Amino acid sequence: MELDSEDEASCLLAADALYRLGRLEETHKALLVALSRRPQAAPVLARLALLQLRRGFCYDANQLVKKLVQSGDTACLQPTLDVFCHEDRQLLQGHCHARALAILRARPGGADGRAHTKEAIAYLSLAIFAAGSQASESLLARARCYGFLGQKKTAMFDFNAVLRAEPENVQALCGRALVHLALDQLQVPPHSPPGPGQTGGGPRELPLPQGEREPGGRPEQQDAHQNLCSHPHLYCGSWEPGPHKPSFWESCPFVLPACLHG
Repeated sequence: MELDSEDEASCLLAADALYRLGRLEETHKALLVALSRRPQAAPVLARLALLQLRRGFCYDANQLVKKLVQSGDTACLQPTLDVFCHEDRQLLQGHCHARALAILRARPGGADGRAHTKEAIAYLSLAIFAAGSQASESLLARARCYGFLGQKKTAMFDFNAVLRAEPENVQALCGRALVHLALDQLQVPPHSPPGPGQTGGGPRELPLPQGEREPGGRPEQQDAHQNLCSHPHLYCGSWEPGPHKPSFWESCPFVLPACLHG
């Protein structure tokens, strides 16, 4: 078959065939030719990033992933990832997830913090694309990022995605419960002080909102109440930011790994 060397689709088809044959050097050369014609082409950037990770050139891969994130074009990712083997997709998933966590660790306050969070979401989205059905950690991290930005309903989608794959995932169950409560603008009381004869404080029973104690209350609120009471050691803090008080999304310990709260 004769391919048009000036056509990007033809160049990508040839590069994909070479990759499948294990001819990585030739694949790299073909992709560089395609990139020279359109430097911001997301399908080319994605393929080159995966290839450079496979070849062990992590710095080059990071620069390519950064350009891919900045392009904002994710429509090409699924067909691109379908070409690559599972091991190479895992490399991309691990790289993007680690990069997102590094961004979040270094996140400043204020408007810059929101910009860093949006950048982390872009990396986590790439990790989720690459991981397919094995993306729980990235989904939980992205849910927390959406919550930090005030996009609680979008956070709910990620918690639900985790629960479809892992119905008993405690972090996702509690995260979804807290989002339900936050969307209803409910205040959950803090840990109670020690009572008579007690040596330490304990979590108070988390009340349902007024009018929801009787049968017939909304199932999502009752589920939220049940999940939080089942795992009181995961509950922390208030819902809304205030003076000297972190928001729920800042303080919640179960959505991102503990290393981000050290």
